[in-house]
Amino acid sequence: AQHVEVLQSVEYPQRTPVFGSACPPSGLSGMLRRVAFKRSENDMRHWMTLLLADRVNVVEGLFEDMRKSPRAPMIAALSVATIAGVYLMTRQRSTDDLAFESLEPPTNTPS
Repeated sequence: AQHVEVLQSVEYPQRTPVFGSACPPSGLSGMLRRVAFKRSENDMRHWMTLLLADRVNVVEGLFEDMRKSPRAPMIAALSVATIAGVYLMTRQRSTDDLAFESLEPPTNTPS
């Protein structure tokens, strides 16, 4: 018998007839789910925290898949190169915009 943590609403003293435990909470997403289930279902923060936990779980799954992949070093290198390229392009664009603005002739506005 394996012990699996099942998160339960604070509004229901007993478990509902149908509940899932196929994917027990773990990692940062599990921590966020535990925080969410301390709040009432009437509290919007309960639902927003659960949505955030779902998104974090997706990222955790991507990292887990990448870790297991034999191509992980290549994927990591491409990711870093892409992020660096995007950063440098946006930085260069903002520098070009500043240089372009300084070269514009002043506009004469009639008084």
